[in-house]
Amino acid sequence: MIDWATEVIDSIGLLGVAMLVALESVVPPIPSELVLLLAGFNVDQGNFTFVGAVAAATVGSVAGALILYALGAVLSEERLMWLLQKVGRFVGFTKKDIDR
Repeated sequence: MIDWATEVIDSIGLLGVAMLVALESVVPPIPSELVLLLAGFNVDQGNFTFVGAVAAATVGSVAGALILYALGAVLSEERLMWLLQKVGRFVGFTKKDIDR
């Protein structure tokens, strides 16, 4: 996973940071801490500016939140419960998590 994230950031730069942070918001197995660590390393090496890395991470986080918001707006509660029954255990969500 580290190698893949490194390749994404090395190949597309700050856009890769934004995409990986957005993906982490939607699919939890990718830790944003790893992405931010790699972005910080690139800042230290002079490949990115600090402001650029912070902006990319912020844009990615907001984009991921908007994706989740859009899913919530489109899915009714019944559809969400059906989806959780099908794939919830694979992503770590249960009906109890939604009821909270």
